[in-house]
Amino acid sequence: MRNVNSGSELVPYVNAAGRNFPVYYAVTGVLSNFGTNAQALYLERFAAVLLAAWMMAWAVTGCLQMRRPGLATMGVLLSLTPMLAYLGGAVNPNTFEIVAAYALVACSLAFFANPDGPAAQTMFRRAMIAAAIVGSTRILGPAWLGVWALGLLIIYGKSAWTLTWTSRSRRLLLVPVLAVIANIVWLQYSGVDNIRKEPLFDLSLWERIRLSAHSMNGVLTQMIGNFGWLDTPLPPNLWIAYTGSHLVRDWHRVGSAHASACSRCPCHLGVVMGAPSHAAGLETQPPRSGLAGAATCCPQSA
Repeated sequence: MRNVNSGSELVPYVNAAGRNFPVYYAVTGVLSNFGTNAQALYLERFAAVLLAAWMMAWAVTGCLQMRRPGLATMGVLLSLTPMLAYLGGAVNPNTFEIVAAYALVACSLAFFANPDGPAAQTMFRRAMIAAAIVGSTRILGPAWLGVWALGLLIIYGKSAWTLTWTSRSRRLLLVPVLAVIANIVWLQYSGVDNIRKEPLFDLSLWERIRLSAHSMNGVLTQMIGNFGWLDTPLPPNLWIAYTGSHLVRDWHRVGSAHASACSRCPCHLGVVMGAPSHAAGLETQPPRSGLAGAATCCPQSA
């Protein structure tokens, strides 16, 4: 990157973001070739805003295809937190991942709500494109896709697979698959799979898992506060009690009322996402850093 003092000298900048698949940076970075350094920064932010607006527009149109469009759209507006609006104006792949998750959830639910409707195939295609973005924007994208796929299976059962495979646009299932493969290939062969060559601590695998689990409550509580509607951390264990109570409640409804499960499933899945986030940091990072910046993919997890 350019030295801020000289404006022309290039200096190395080691950053963990280099492990992310570079498409997002390539798209937003095109505009950095125009204007001065200061102007290029605002142009990049403008490109980031356009990308976020694109996915949010798909999310809203997906909500409008549901049985209760007003309620679904209101859910999107309520979960669009101030922090997400702030990140939307920053050149940050977290933003693109989050808003793509909005589009993925809304369009996939709209497809399953009316698989024979006039907009069904459009919703399916948009869901596949959004899934490709979620699966390739950051390292843990494939894990988020797996969690949402599991959620759809819980909500719709066998019909989730049947309706997907019999869709006229089923060939587009290859799009997120190829995106995930490209993400994994980049991570393995780009040479920036990890900025640290040696572990920062000498702990066994079980000790790392135990320490990560111990810190999860504090880290996730803080992130829900910072990335949600609150500006302070939540009380300890509140998110555990809230999620557990709704899981018990919805367990009796999932077979007869898909709407109830659909409304809360993203929230539950957001909590589950803490596990793969910590797993990513077990090998060469401190226990607390595994979750940083990664548990906000699910649009309603905050």
